[in-house]
Amino acid sequence: MSDDQPRRRRDDSLWISILIAIGLVAIGAFYAPAFRGHPDAPQSSMLETARAIYLGMFSYANDHNGNYPTGKNSTEVFQKLIDEDYVSEPDIFYFPMPGKTKPTSKKLKPDNVCWDVTITIRNDDDDQVPIVFVTGYRMIYVPGGSAIPLKRGNDIQGIAVSYKSGEAHFVPDDGLSDEIVLNAISPAFNPKGKTYQQLTPDGPLKP
Repeated sequence: MSDDQPRRRRDDSLWISILIAIGLVAIGAFYAPAFRGHPDAPQSSMLETARAIYLGMFSYANDHNGNYPTGKNSTEVFQKLIDEDYVSEPDIFYFPMPGKTKPTSKKLKPDNVCWDVTITIRNDDDDQVPIVFVTGYRMIYVPGGSAIPLKRGNDIQGIAVSYKSGEAHFVPDDGLSDEIVLNAISPAFNPKGKTYQQLTPDGPLKP
């Protein structure tokens, strides 16, 4: 195997990610006038962001023997995507949220990050495992698992989730005062006996 073959595979995966991202941007631009000012506009924007972050995670795994990035917290995980050029703009990990601020450099801090991640994930894990999702919820990793809000009064009324299959969904909460997001994980999810860990921007979410 020649020395330039790993780089060629890396370049190929980056081009694929770029083409997919361009397609997503084009779709977003086409529908933007319809969503601008629509009450679901924030959810739509978050959904597109969840997909874009997933593309970076997916490309990373393809170049690292099927292993998705890991770390002590989701901030560290996303920093790897920036440092290794899978994501170019640190702003992608931020959206207006109480207690969060927009990043001012490519060095992320926990208060710049509004997304949690699941670790440790490999390419052979079930497609229904959630990889990236809005912070502020406890994900229950069982078939049909719910996302439980860590505090109430969320304006978004649900969460955007990107799954290992590449699909992303905005899953609304149950509309009740508990604000629980039912079926944040598909009933078809098969953990295969594996235990997953949720990382927040500050660290592991403890029981």
